Amino acid sequence: MNIQLDEPTRGPVDELIAATEHKRQLKEELAAVNKFIRDVTPVVLEKFQAEGTQSLNRDGNTVYLKRNFFVKPRISKPDLVEALQECGYEDMVYPTYDARRLASFIKELDESGEEMPRELLEAIDTTEEYTVICRKS
Repeated sequence: MNIQLDEPTRGPVDELIAATEHKRQLKEELAAVNKFIRDVTPVVLEKFQAEGTQSLNRDGNTVYLKRNFFVKPRISKPDLVEALQECGYEDMVYPTYDARRLASFIKELDESGEEMPRELLEAIDTTEEYTVICRKS
């Protein structure tokens, strides 16, 4: 690392101070960049949704919508376990149910267009959340 000091270096302590000050400056710059990203992300999300855009490639980057799927029970855990068992989904039930596996299963039902059993519809709420991701292509 080559950190430039304002005055001649007097030793490793001065180098440490200079490097620490440089690190603080970079952290401040990074905080400003992160704030800008947080502020512009909802604008990009709204634009993508309004235009029906799922992704685009620009300048060696892919900007895309990532679908996050969440399942939240409306009823108590024991009642949801009972509902799963009544629907024939015992493989999801242990002494309790596996929340990630249930969310994955509900997502698969949704994506395949299958109807969710009434007992499950009454037992859980589903929500969708989209985030914008930017990565190198």
